[in-house]
Amino acid sequence: MVWEVFVRDIRQRAVKLRETLIQLGPFYVKLGQALSTRPDILPSVYCQELSKLQVVVSVISDECGVWVPVRVPQHMND
Repeated sequence: MVWEVFVRDIRQRAVKLRETLIQLGPFYVKLGQALSTRPDILPSVYCQELSKLQVVVSVISDECGVWVPVRVPQHMND
């Protein structure tokens, strides 16, 4: 029971980290992408969650300078 709570909590924290990195902008998304390949630094749960950042492409609006995360369509990954 305690282990299940810990595992669920670590997954929630990993998701929150990924979401926070996206909100912080392109530099932090790149940092998260790099960290996703380093299981020697982060637990595997974090690496799996941060690997989702590999499909995030940044789009910067010239009009207002806002960075918007965009997901790459699956057919482009093949």
